[in-house]
Amino acid sequence: MDIDFSKYFGLLFEKELQEANEYRIQCMPKKIYKYVSLQTEKTCKKDNKRCNDIDNLNKLKFNALEQQSIWMSKFEHLNDPFEYKAMFIDRDKLFEKGWNIDFIEEYLDRMKLNYNIASFTENLVDNMPMWAHYTNNHQGFCLEYTVLNAKMLFPISYEADRFAVASMLVNIFSKIAPIEEGMIDDQDTDFQFYMWMISHFGLIKHETWRYENELRVLYPSLKVDEPGVLVNAIDLGLHLSAIYVGNQCSTSNQKKLVEISNKLKTPIHKMHLIEDDEKFKLSTYPL
Repeated sequence: MDIDFSKYFGLLFEKELQEANEYRIQCMPKKIYKYVSLQTEKTCKKDNKRCNDIDNLNKLKFNALEQQSIWMSKFEHLNDPFEYKAMFIDRDKLFEKGWNIDFIEEYLDRMKLNYNIASFTENLVDNMPMWAHYTNNHQGFCLEYTVLNAKMLFPISYEADRFAVASMLVNIFSKIAPIEEGMIDDQDTDFQFYMWMISHFGLIKHETWRYENELRVLYPSLKVDEPGVLVNAIDLGLHLSAIYVGNQCSTSNQKKLVEISNKLKTPIHKMHLIEDDEKFKLSTYPL
């Protein structure tokens, strides 16, 4: 069932964190999809650097698929430069309270490094804009995953307005010192609520992105100085259940995907438009 964000955030603001978490997990879909681009260069010459770069990038994606792993990156490497900008800091309010704004902004930047992110969608494989925007104009492929455990899977909330967080930040930093001094532990309900809310600002995007129907897996980052990490799908609660090949995928790339599907014993399908059908939509046939 679709998540009711008013109910979900209502539970969070009531600090019913466990209930909010259970509700989110209950609402997550059973199948999610990841669109993957592949590059092609039709006029490659021997030792051409661009061609070598394209070949190496494609190989990395094929290797990850063969290992049943998923590349997870930091926020700064996602395609929207306004990631994590759903919140804004009321500088005047913080200045009045004597807070060091540069320190707070640095802290928020560090917060973004605590997670690796992988993006998925609820959009089914007949979604033409997703194929165009995320598979290099139908030249790549789409992976279908069965959700075994939605513990790390979060829906994106699409909003028109940003959120002021000055008061929330003051409350967070007011808790940090007592925690460091052992006066309260980091399981303090108020502290957990504020930290939970700060992490959720990475799950809010502007409403113009709504067509993507995005979901994200958040995975703890052990090495904050690395751009990302490969994680086995099963460790994220996901199981690869099908591969879909783009309509414009090159012969060589399609051959490689078929080889991988045979090795993994995973069904593979090719996207196409039925020429003599009145319905203007993509369909599939098995490879």
